[in-house]
Amino acid sequence: MMISRNKNIVAGTTSKIHNNIPETPQRINNAKTATVKYEVDNKVFYSENRINVPMNSQIGDPIEIYFEIDNPTTIHRKIL
Repeated sequence: MMISRNKNIVAGTTSKIHNNIPETPQRINNAKTATVKYEVDNKVFYSENRINVPMNSQIGDPIEIYFEIDNPTTIHRKIL
């Protein structure tokens, strides 16, 4: 679905999770980022950049993302 002239929305799955800070019980402000696997025009892409995901996210979780039409490996979590 096209959302603007240069971005489309697509459903993908988290392919790799990254902890920004080592997990410890004291780190309540910790965050995770993820690379995402998704399909556009029957081609599978893996994002070059990471997006923020909830702390309970795991590999394979579904996620909706926005990708740039001119560079489909660049994704966004929100409309910019």
